[in-house]
Amino acid sequence: MVDWSLEKMVRNAESQWKIGIAFSDAHIKYGDEASIEIIKEYMRDNKKNITHILDLGDGVDNPFMSDFPVNADFNTSAQDEFDMYAEFTKDVHKIAPKANYYIVAGNHDKGRLNKAKNLNRGIASLRNVAYEAVLKEALTNQKVDLSKFTFVDGYKTLKLTRSNNLTITHGDPRLDTNVKGGVTGARRTAEMYPVDGDIYMGHIHTSKTVPRRYPGKHLYSLPMIANIKAMKDVYLSYNPYENGFMIFKYNKEKNLLLHTPVNIVNGTANVDGTIYEYK
Repeated sequence: MVDWSLEKMVRNAESQWKIGIAFSDAHIKYGDEASIEIIKEYMRDNKKNITHILDLGDGVDNPFMSDFPVNADFNTSAQDEFDMYAEFTKDVHKIAPKANYYIVAGNHDKGRLNKAKNLNRGIASLRNVAYEAVLKEALTNQKVDLSKFTFVDGYKTLKLTRSNNLTITHGDPRLDTNVKGGVTGARRTAEMYPVDGDIYMGHIHTSKTVPRRYPGKHLYSLPMIANIKAMKDVYLSYNPYENGFMIFKYNKEKNLLLHTPVNIVNGTANVDGTIYEYK
């Protein structure tokens, strides 16, 4: 029987599915520390040279916010939200100068915030705008040419975006967690993602209880990046809502990153007639 534990998935992900794994310093503070330690150990064992990942969205969201459905009943206030955001902003200034990869993933939170009780839309908009502003300030302080970076709003902009250098995206395969399996969110990401850019942001999903809307279901996400230019086959993402997996496949002819929901049976997956093995 195939072992789908987090540690095995993380340790085998790059060799089996040709993806790159990275970790987020911010996620360490706001997310699940034990899981991140597994990522860090994996990187050390494999002599990865990625030093820091600055993830300004998933994982650094407030603990009650991250991975929750849009219609969850949050017991908080706009002032609480602002105070938490202000604390996070200070951390960004500490982390950003050390990072050699920058990922902005903020605007998909806007839908959740707008529908959450007692949170006003102004705070949501302020936070998303400030994420990008703080990052740009940090890059400017390092004398980084911002013209080489493309900032994409994955929540609103669903088109292919190209950059001659590093591409930074807002976006997340789980944009629509209220849709079974997150298929719409995954499709949005696949449609808008800059396939000729350098960074792809996705997630490995595994167990963490999601209360309220999905009682009994489990979800936990870890930041993950893959270099699309080096991607030879597929990118694997666990789909917790349907107990299956989702394959992202780079179609060089169409220059698109396609997604296909798949089931893995006895350690193999059939993607467009091609059999992939997961050992």
